[in-house]
Amino acid sequence: MKPATIKNRLLSITYLLFFLIQSCGDESDPSADEDELSALSNALLNREQWNWIDNEDIISRDGSSGGYAVNFTEESDKLLIYLPGGRACFDAFSCGGNEPNYSEEKFFANADGNRSLFSRSVRAANANNLFKDWHQVFVAYSSGDVYSGDNAGVDVGNGGDSNQTFNGFSNFNIMLNDVIEFLAQNQITISEVVLAGSSAGGYGVLANFDQMATIISAKYENVKFTLINDAGYLLSDKSVVPECLNIEWDNLFNIQIPNDLSQFVPEPDEFEFLSIYEYLSKKYPGVDFGFYGSYSDLTSRTLLSLGQNNCAYQVGLIEAKDFKTGLLHQYNSILKDLPNWKVFYAETESHTALPFDQYTKLEVKGKKFIDWVADLHSGNAEDVVDN
Repeated sequence: MKPATIKNRLLSITYLLFFLIQSCGDESDPSADEDELSALSNALLNREQWNWIDNEDIISRDGSSGGYAVNFTEESDKLLIYLPGGRACFDAFSCGGNEPNYSEEKFFANADGNRSLFSRSVRAANANNLFKDWHQVFVAYSSGDVYSGDNAGVDVGNGGDSNQTFNGFSNFNIMLNDVIEFLAQNQITISEVVLAGSSAGGYGVLANFDQMATIISAKYENVKFTLINDAGYLLSDKSVVPECLNIEWDNLFNIQIPNDLSQFVPEPDEFEFLSIYEYLSKKYPGVDFGFYGSYSDLTSRTLLSLGQNNCAYQVGLIEAKDFKTGLLHQYNSILKDLPNWKVFYAETESHTALPFDQYTKLEVKGKKFIDWVADLHSGNAEDVVDN
């Protein structure tokens, strides 16, 4: 066993013993914080496998408590934080496809830890996976607000659920503070972080990157950050995502916008969240940002059809040619002119790429998506646009 590994394990054992001793000296029930720290300490002992961490302060949209999962590795100073998809909750159809709560049982039953980007295999296609030797965090999604909200007691309407808690932005903050504080106290160095998200998680990485960078930079200096938005279609083309849908989401979720947005974007869009691309690019010029999109994405063309006809909330299907036009408009009018944003656009009906075989198999113009992700992380990615 390597010396650094022995040191880390001794530290985690010492940390666990400390909390056990504290608990023995206190006749009251251990707090949720103590339980969580004990679970994280166990995760350091049980490396190279997924460990579920309960947290009573993380609140699902039905009001129940939730958690997250971690998979620490033996020797790494790199951290992947992944936000999975699962729709937004804004009417009967969309709420029906979003988990109202999330638990350890669901995590393991759904095999969420087996997604392609988490593979530690050195065989075949996964051998080139950038993240195979990284610490990994799975941010369970059950807030229904694309990880962006801070609103409670909400009646969704349009046949949707009532008395909902849209708390995704705060949930992310709680999870990240606890994980980073734990790693820092255990003297585990972090020098590189990738924040990646698929579908709803793609919106989520846009909403949470700024607070993530702030939290981590308070504990670690000179961290290299990268963002990957995998099919989170925050689009400015109002023929694809009409204004009424943006207004509805903002009213329901109370989407959290960085306090210093106007400092970097003096004239933000009326729906301020749309200005997040420019904001991130200008505030973090040394960070590489990536966006994956599929021209014929069946899942998103169905979900976003709810906003058509002035938000009639009728399930339909946006024409593929119109959806493609919306993606190209996003590229040509916004992302193309932001030097640290890169895109990978594919002509496929599949939805997301990171969690599935698309991650290793998708290829456009001779560039595999898995290699483009690695290029993005190294600062060498080029725009890949399948015309």
